[in-house]
Amino acid sequence: MRVIDFFAQNPRKLLLIDAIGAIFSLLLLQLLKGYLGMPYSVVNYLTVIAACLFLISATCFVAYAYKPLFFLLLGVGNTLYCLSTLALLCINYPIITSLGIAYFVIEVIIISLLVYIEIGVYNFLCKQ
Repeated sequence: MRVIDFFAQNPRKLLLIDAIGAIFSLLLLQLLKGYLGMPYSVVNYLTVIAACLFLISATCFVAYAYKPLFFLLLGVGNTLYCLSTLALLCINYPIITSLGIAYFVIEVIIISLLVYIEIGVYNFLCKQ
């Protein structure tokens, strides 16, 4: 069974993973803030986006809301988070630590995989 098929049949699990991932990003950003090399204002900006994505996915999880629009919203939100992160990484590259580069690149890779699944689930739910 493909990953997208699994989550299309179990959308609540995808919402839970998204919520856990967002809160994990939020916490890691705050815990590692002083070690990433990214300006604190930028880290706080990324933290606010992660908090918003957490609220959306957690609300959908708790409310059993599986409408395709919610998965599209999460996919677009996560994509914008990744693009913002990459842009901010490029802009601030000279001051980013090795840990910061590793953290942000790994985070973007993981979230990009999640976006792929969310858009796949969105497409599946639209066909029903």
